[in-house]
Amino acid sequence: MKYTFLLYSCIALLTVSCKKAQLEPLPKVTANTTTEANTAVKSKGYITVQCETCKVEYGMPDQYKGINVTGTSDKLYFDYTNDYYLKTYITAFQRSQKLTLTVYNKDGQKVFSDSNTQSTTGFWDTYVLVRDKTN
Repeated sequence: MKYTFLLYSCIALLTVSCKKAQLEPLPKVTANTTTEANTAVKSKGYITVQCETCKVEYGMPDQYKGINVTGTSDKLYFDYTNDYYLKTYITAFQRSQKLTLTVYNKDGQKVFSDSNTQSTTGFWDTYVLVRDKTN
């Protein structure tokens, strides 16, 4: 009898002191639910390059593009989110020449412009921070 009382007392004590943790219900996921990963808005910026004859490679590893340029390039577009580092490589062909790179954000505002004289033995590489003025 003494042991039975002790056993019931232990069981009662354990059930009172052990409670299940109350978990918050998970939010309902619907087609309109957004997450931080997919709320980043992609913008479209562009670069222009001036040279006699050169090769331009630009972007980031997930979206590298390349083109050969003679004279002045058309607008070369790239997708970005705000505070994006655009990487460019420009290689001069045939002889040493002046290269000019200009980068524009989605609003057509010039965010970078620079010139460099480059020989044919190397390339001119730059990192440009593309930032929208509104942020």
